[in-house]
Amino acid sequence: MSKLCAYTQSRGVICTGSDAKNSEVLQKLRSLGVQIEVGNAEGLARKADLVVYTSAIPKDCREIKVAKQTIERKSYLGKIAEQFDKVIAISGSHGKTTVTSMLSWVMMQAKIPFTAHIGGDIIGVDNLNMYFGNECLVTEACEYARSFLELSPDIGVVLNVDFDHPDCYRNIADTYLAFSLFALRSGTVVYDNKYNIQMVANGIDRLRGGSVNYVTFGDNEQSKYKLGNIDSANGVINFEVFREGVLLDNFTVYSYNEINALCGLSVIAVADIYGIDMQSVKESLATFPGVKNRFQCLGLLSTGARVVTDYAHHPREISTVIKAGRKLSIDRVVTVFEPHTFSRTKALLNDFVDSLSASDVVVLMPTFKAREVAADGEDCYKLYELLSKSMDNVVYCVGYEEAKNYLAKNTTVNDVVLTIGAGLDASRLL
Repeated sequence: MSKLCAYTQSRGVICTGSDAKNSEVLQKLRSLGVQIEVGNAEGLARKADLVVYTSAIPKDCREIKVAKQTIERKSYLGKIAEQFDKVIAISGSHGKTTVTSMLSWVMMQAKIPFTAHIGGDIIGVDNLNMYFGNECLVTEACEYARSFLELSPDIGVVLNVDFDHPDCYRNIADTYLAFSLFALRSGTVVYDNKYNIQMVANGIDRLRGGSVNYVTFGDNEQSKYKLGNIDSANGVINFEVFREGVLLDNFTVYSYNEINALCGLSVIAVADIYGIDMQSVKESLATFPGVKNRFQCLGLLSTGARVVTDYAHHPREISTVIKAGRKLSIDRVVTVFEPHTFSRTKALLNDFVDSLSASDVVVLMPTFKAREVAADGEDCYKLYELLSKSMDNVVYCVGYEEAKNYLAKNTTVNDVVLTIGAGLDASRLL
C-alpha cells in the first residue's frame, strides 16, 4: 500500500491516508507530502475522490462507509498496470519479494525506464521512489485472495506453488488452479518445472481456446534455463546457468541462503527474455545488496550471539532459513518464531513441528493475528504443546520482553539466533 501511495503521489495526485499505528514508513510518506492520520480518518476519506483499501480492512470500516468511491488494492494495482507498455509480474508462494527486488536491481543497473512495485525493501535504496519510467512495470503478484488475477502481464513468473493461505484456498489443488489461471492471463509464463503449472493450465486452455508461451527454469535437465553446479561458502554462492543445454555463464550472489541461486536463475531467465545484456545481469546480481528482513543480520545480542531476521512464515521457508543458519552457527541455532495468522497455524500445525524441530532451541511467541481472530484457527500454544513432545529445548514466551530476557540468559557467542515470522519485530529482541 505504501508503494502504491508513493507512486500515485509522484504522478501529481493528492494523496491522504490512515493506518492503525505510526511507523517509519508513514513518516517517509509524510515527507513526500502525503497527509496521514493514525487511527480513524473519516474526514480524509469523506473528502477523497477515491479510497483504496486492502483486503485486510473489514467492510464495515468507517472510512469505507463514508467514501464516495472505493476500490480494493488488488484492483487498483491492476488499473495502474494498464498504464505501462510492458508488465512483468512475479508470483509464487515463496520468494516473490526477493525475486522482484533482484529483477528491479538488475533493471536499475541496466538503466531501463521501468517502475517497481515491491512488497519489501531493497537494502540501501529509496524504496518509495522506484519510478524510472513507464516502459515496464515490475510487480509482485500476490496470490492472497486471488489478487494476481487482476493482472494480465506480458511476462508472468511462477516461482513455486504451496498451500499457504487456508483462509482463502481450500487445499493445494485449489491453489494450483489459481496459479494456473494467473498463467493463462500472461503472454509468456516463466515457471519452475517442478510445479505442474503448464499441465493444469493446458487443461483449462483447451476449454477456452487460448495460447500461452511457456518457459521453464529449474535444476533438472528438462528446464530451458537450468541451474548447474552450486558452490556455496562464507556467504558467497557461485552457480552455473545453462540455456537449452549450453552454458550461458557463471553467476554469483552474496547470501548464506542457497535458495537465492534459484531466485537468481528465475531473474536470469526473465532478463534474457526481456533482452537485457547478460553481462549486465551478471554484474548486477553480484552487487545485489539484499532485501530487508530476508535473512538479514541485525547485529549481536549482549551475549555475543548473532541475530538474523527473516520473513519466513511457512514451514518450507522455515526449513530453508534454519538450513542457512547452520552455516553461520558455531554451536547452536536458536529459532524465535511468531506464527502468522491463526488459520495458517492450524492448517500447517504438524508441518511447523517438523520444520522447527531442525533447530536446537525454539522460542515461541503468541500468534500474530493479522486480519484474524483466535476462532479462525489455532493459537501458538498448541504448537508449543506438540513441539514439546519432539524436542527438549522449546519455550513459550508471552511477549517480546520475556523473549528478550530469555535470549539474554540462554545464548552464547557461538549461537546464531534466527528471528522469523511475517509480523515479528526483531529489533525489539536486541
